[in-house]
Amino acid sequence: MEEFIIRKLETKAHSAHPHQRHPQRAPHGPARSPMHHFLFLLSGTVLVETGEKTYLVKEHSLVVIPSGQLFSIKYFENAQGYMGGFTNQFILGQHSTENPISRYDFLRIWGSPKIELSPEEYSRQIPLFNRIYEEYASTSPDMEIIKAYLNTILTEADSIYRRTISKVQVQNNSICN
Repeated sequence: MEEFIIRKLETKAHSAHPHQRHPQRAPHGPARSPMHHFLFLLSGTVLVETGEKTYLVKEHSLVVIPSGQLFSIKYFENAQGYMGGFTNQFILGQHSTENPISRYDFLRIWGSPKIELSPEEYSRQIPLFNRIYEEYASTSPDMEIIKAYLNTILTEADSIYRRTISKVQVQNNSICN
């Protein structure tokens, strides 16, 4: 098993039937994976199901699905962006005993996999994903460079996720009081 993978997400490449009209159905049903999966959407929409919840993912969104979480992609509609996955060993190193869940709250199965990005946050992510893809697609990819960019993306995503959760908790507390 590869420890890291990334591919460009393009609607045409993910059609179950070449003559099907939009939205296009994904070719596979729900599955669990030993990898954490990500989806960064530049345009279009994707319907993602994790466990019993369904998320309509639009541009300016990052989705990170924790390993072991049951998930499926229900359909793509004019979707462009990046999709991929990584293992714990890739992100932390071969000899680390640390669990990435302790580092990144959004990798907890009870958390929301969808992270809404502001226009500024979104625009900062684009060159990072472009660089990861460029390095991965090269003839001899340097996995340390990919790991550094991926760690930057995950750290920023975790910071955004924690701020979002804090805002929701404050709003919920003010409703209850």
